[in-house]
Amino acid sequence: MPRPFFKYNIPIAIQSCYLRDYAKKNNLSFSLPITEIVKKKSYFMFKKFFSKKKIDVILTSIFMLPLDDKKLLQKILKDVHNDTIFHFALENLKLKKKAIFEWQKKYILINRLSMSYKNLNLKTFRKNKN
Repeated sequence: MPRPFFKYNIPIAIQSCYLRDYAKKNNLSFSLPITEIVKKKSYFMFKKFFSKKKIDVILTSIFMLPLDDKKLLQKILKDVHNDTIFHFALENLKLKKKAIFEWQKKYILINRLSMSYKNLNLKTFRKNKN
């Protein structure tokens, strides 16, 4: 069973087909994906595989990264070459390491705002309007 991300659990066979198609459309070479041990915050294979050389990496979604854990994301991407391009197929994003950290900051801010908006008491708001 693949690791869930952003409350989704897409079977690996479907992810592989999608990534193969994405690679073909973007003129990238495709090799079978590296699967992690299904354990929360386990990125050992990810980190081990991507050394300090510039490469293109395709991930199914940016939400496969630990966006809510700044230190862990920094640790994972520490040894990745600055010019490595990460392709996030579902979001149609192409980001280098620095841009991933910028995207993470925006995501955390938007997530905080949307959580606080979700917690608004609309009944109180309607009473104050009158």
